[in-house]
Amino acid sequence: MTTRRQFLATTAAVALALPALDVAPSEDTFSFPLLGDLHYDQLDDHDMPWLRKDHPNDVRQVENYSRLTAEILSPLFAEVAAVTRAAKNAVPLVAQIGDLVEGLCGSPALARKQADEALALVASAKFDRPFLITKGNHDITGPGAKEVYTDVILPTFIKHPTLTNQQKACFTVERGGAVLAFFDCYDATASLAWLESIAAKLGDRRLLVFTHQPVVPYTGRLWHVYEKGADSGRRKQLLNLLGKHRAIVLNGHLHKYGLLARNTGDGGRFVQLSISSVISSKDQQPKQLTEGVEHYGPEMLKQEPSFSPDTAQARGDYLKSEAPFITHYDYADAAGYAMVHVSATKISADIYLG
Repeated sequence: MTTRRQFLATTAAVALALPALDVAPSEDTFSFPLLGDLHYDQLDDHDMPWLRKDHPNDVRQVENYSRLTAEILSPLFAEVAAVTRAAKNAVPLVAQIGDLVEGLCGSPALARKQADEALALVASAKFDRPFLITKGNHDITGPGAKEVYTDVILPTFIKHPTLTNQQKACFTVERGGAVLAFFDCYDATASLAWLESIAAKLGDRRLLVFTHQPVVPYTGRLWHVYEKGADSGRRKQLLNLLGKHRAIVLNGHLHKYGLLARNTGDGGRFVQLSISSVISSKDQQPKQLTEGVEHYGPEMLKQEPSFSPDTAQARGDYLKSEAPFITHYDYADAAGYAMVHVSATKISADIYLG
């Protein structure tokens, strides 16, 4: 685990820092591991001629994820299980925020093979508590992938009695003064209506929202929920809902670390923590450490200068328009996992690297 000086100051310090709520101390204090994208993969999970023909730009990615699956995932799961066992607080669940598998298998049979292998790996980790996931784009990409996710992957993880308010891939876990809401970014219209229904009965309880895509862009790629102009109305609805309830949003997708706070139009504010678990080596160190709201805006395009240069001007303009709402910004090219701690007075996260 990195220290405050070695890494970025704010995961514990801004500490997802929102005003305390008055909640009776019952089951209010608990912790849970938070895993980002994992992209479980093996080369024989793919029809490689199909991949080379239909998705040639993904071949190197599949080769890399297959290597990382062999070298990293089992030790990562073992470490997270050990940290979980050593936790001082109750740990009611392990959360994973999408792209459990790489997808792009080429056939329904291979998609099922990949899913079965990933599920077996999770089972072998012996977390001894519910392992709960959000839907990632790779989980449903490729022939048969959507059906395998719906019929095989999701039912494996949502069979636990701790789950409430299930609507397809959306569900909640309610514990003490907190509601943990798992949001499906790929059925986003229905998911927004679902989240509004959850918020309507929230009362004074804290709201933690798990999404695969970030709600607020925190890199120059602008890959976030409701990013298209036609979705601007729904985006405003979501932002105001999160701000009203001082939510904590936990996500992945971009394979980078990020922590930001955003004001919303109704005067509310929410915090977004983004995690990557695509770990290139066991002792991976952070790069491109950036801290301060003055770095939020068109400057973020420099993080990946070769990405889509033809859209750079439009992306820069979007980030410039978003910048006035950002009250805290940290970024790093870093991967690992987090341990999130919830109590009646605050929510904080320890960030582990490698």
